[in-house]
Amino acid sequence: MPNMSFVENATWSLSPRLYASIFPVLNMKYKWPIQITYKNSCMAIRDKQSDFYLVASRPTRVRRYKFGIKSLLSAMLKNYCVEDLIFDSPPTIIDIGANIGEFSMGARLLLHPQARFICIEPDLVDYSALIQNIGLSKNSNNSCLNIALSNQSGEFDFYLNNDSGDSSLLGNEDIKRIIKIQVRTLDEIVDEILDDHELISLIKLEAEGSEPEVLEGATDTLKRTLYVTADLGPERFGETTYSQCKELLQLRGFSEVMSCGHRYLFKNDKFISTQKLKGAL
Repeated sequence: MPNMSFVENATWSLSPRLYASIFPVLNMKYKWPIQITYKNSCMAIRDKQSDFYLVASRPTRVRRYKFGIKSLLSAMLKNYCVEDLIFDSPPTIIDIGANIGEFSMGARLLLHPQARFICIEPDLVDYSALIQNIGLSKNSNNSCLNIALSNQSGEFDFYLNNDSGDSSLLGNEDIKRIIKIQVRTLDEIVDEILDDHELISLIKLEAEGSEPEVLEGATDTLKRTLYVTADLGPERFGETTYSQCKELLQLRGFSEVMSCGHRYLFKNDKFISTQKLKGAL
């Protein structure tokens, strides 16, 4: 008889279609509060406790919802130090390294139901789920871009490590495949999408070690941004990018507000002082 742990681990490598088909059997043991169906090459996951719904692109992501989808989204906002931000009007939020859009979905659920999102995700498989979760319709002002960000534009190598979510512009020992991808600066993207004086309420930054380059390419964008929350863990060849990013943000008028593990929240001191924002920390 096969080892049960081996069988369970093997299920994470199944296709979304196969995983969705066997999940009801697996969940007889797991007893997770979710249901899964196959839809548009992805897995449609419903939270039975809250009836909240999202689309996931890989079976490895399903275990994140073992306590429910809403629980995961709430924890994500708390870990990014933004759960207490309150916006009087619909905020514009830029989600860099959006993956399937969990941070943005959490922000829409818990920060403001009419928030506007610009989501950037270079991995095409995760991007296919992202555009379903964020909702790109004729009446939506949200944007999703399948590109990477840096301090220069062009076509560059992108190192894929899909299942762990660690794909990046930086090579590492866990590389599965290398592809060419379009790379742009955040300043270019914002200039194309937003009006000249439109306020950016929050930037969430997770670039798997390329955070300094992303900030270097966002000089003008940061001038009209209230908050930046960033994942600055040891993902740049084993080193953290915290010191570099903090210095770059301080030069642009930001100060550190709080942290949770390797995630940090910064506020724009020059801008916050002139804004009536109830959630300003």
